[in-house]
Amino acid sequence: MPGMIDNPEVPREDWRCMEVADLLEKHTGQKTIVCEMCGEVTIRFVHIMEHDNFDEVLGVCVSCAEKMTGDEANPRRVERGIRNKSAARDEWLARHWYLSVRDNWVVNVEGVNMGVFPVKFQNGLWSCRIDNKFFKGMYPSAEEAKYALFDEYWKTRRN
Repeated sequence: MPGMIDNPEVPREDWRCMEVADLLEKHTGQKTIVCEMCGEVTIRFVHIMEHDNFDEVLGVCVSCAEKMTGDEANPRRVERGIRNKSAARDEWLARHWYLSVRDNWVVNVEGVNMGVFPVKFQNGLWSCRIDNKFFKGMYPSAEEAKYALFDEYWKTRRN
């Protein structure tokens, strides 16, 4: 599949990366895409690029992101961080979750007690907590609530 690299209307430099995303985490229905710039690399971790003189955003591989931004260090560093988060997220559900006496799923991570529980009077919805801090959100499954816990845990772990 040919990419945009051969299109003379596509700028070659001065692009900005808006986001680096894991397609599996974004629930796009797609697990991978082909780099829209080179058209050669199948990627799961996509660099979303924008340019002032080009109307479309492009989803590209890390090598193309480096060339498009003129930055040979940061695209790879940012992608490595996203890959690390994705690997930890992939392992999250495999942790030792146990069922409490109140039928809540509970896990202890680095001395922090976390749990997911069915929401009273909201059939089928789940919520979660970290220690005594209860989330306001409701989720369609225990799994989604566990992932919400992961996202919050990851944010606090990184600060």
